[in-house]
Amino acid sequence: MKVLIPVIYSFFFTVNSFGQLIPLDSSDYGSIREKIKNQTFFISLDSTDPCLYVIRADYKLQVKDLKGAIADYSTAIKSNPASSGVVDNRAYAYYNRGSAEYQLKDYREADEDYSKALEFESNNPIIYFASGVIKNKLKEFHEALQAFNKAIELNPKYPHAYLERGKTRSELKNFEGAILDYSLAIDQGGYTVDAYHCRALAKYKIGDFFGAIIDDNKAIDLKPDYWEAFVSRGSEKIQLPDMVGAIQDFDKAIELKQDNFDAFNIRGTIKSQLKDYKGAIRDFNTAITIQPKNAEAYNNRGVVRFSLKEYKGAISDYNKAIELAPEYADAYFNRSMVFKKKRKNKKALEDFKLAESLKRVNRE
Repeated sequence: MKVLIPVIYSFFFTVNSFGQLIPLDSSDYGSIREKIKNQTFFISLDSTDPCLYVIRADYKLQVKDLKGAIADYSTAIKSNPASSGVVDNRAYAYYNRGSAEYQLKDYREADEDYSKALEFESNNPIIYFASGVIKNKLKEFHEALQAFNKAIELNPKYPHAYLERGKTRSELKNFEGAILDYSLAIDQGGYTVDAYHCRALAKYKIGDFFGAIIDDNKAIDLKPDYWEAFVSRGSEKIQLPDMVGAIQDFDKAIELKQDNFDAFNIRGTIKSQLKDYKGAIRDFNTAITIQPKNAEAYNNRGVVRFSLKEYKGAISDYNKAIELAPEYADAYFNRSMVFKKKRKNKKALEDFKLAESLKRVNRE
């Protein structure tokens, strides 16, 4: 029976907001709101000055009035700066409007705004960096790579760009290149904890399990509550194999994040291999409660039920896994084994052939 032991590696970390072209201080929200009121008064005196809208938009961005900020940046962009004698600040307005759109997860709109910003400031590495992050969000990885390359060309000492380019290279399966980028980010002191963890993920992909564990150890030393690193280190220990150590890491990950689907699901597979079937069932039950639409947990619980000769329950789990993921080859294969046990040879053969067909498609 085929239990899927997934290695849960997310190559993208959430970025709350991009650094503004001019740093903003949001430490005093009351004062900022008062400044918004004052700026509104100035706009009432001269509604034609785009700078007044940009300043108010900056303040709104700080207090997370994202839609209000977008409206003000839009007004500034539409106005004619030459008529008011001010410097054309469209690049700044486009960039910050893109930042607000990013936070609203309007990634396509943000992408368009960063492109517009680059028309006005074509040598600004910060805008290229932001564009690369958005391209990653849109899964346009080759375009993201180009944007990060340009950011680094303009500023070779840009650790954040090396980190994000490493993630892009990982998505493009260039793990050696990703490792190099993460190392450069670490050397320059950029997002050091994340860089160690990301480098561990890339090292895992090339089979350097000991190196991956060393990097995750470093990430955990720097950030003891880094539950993602405990999950990945547990997955790395499985490959040694160090099942006891792996379970300890998943235990810690669950302690730090109680709704940790990955930790429960993978720990359940280990317990299944160690023939702790009751413990495995409990973990898969919890995993299913956390993510009731995740096919892997149903498939894995079905494997345990098969081992316990609970064939009806196993078929029910495989049926659910297939319902949730109709192209789930392992679930069809596992169900064929149950049918074979129950001497339903025709159904067993149908599932087996379908599983093999899906595997060929996936390989291609």
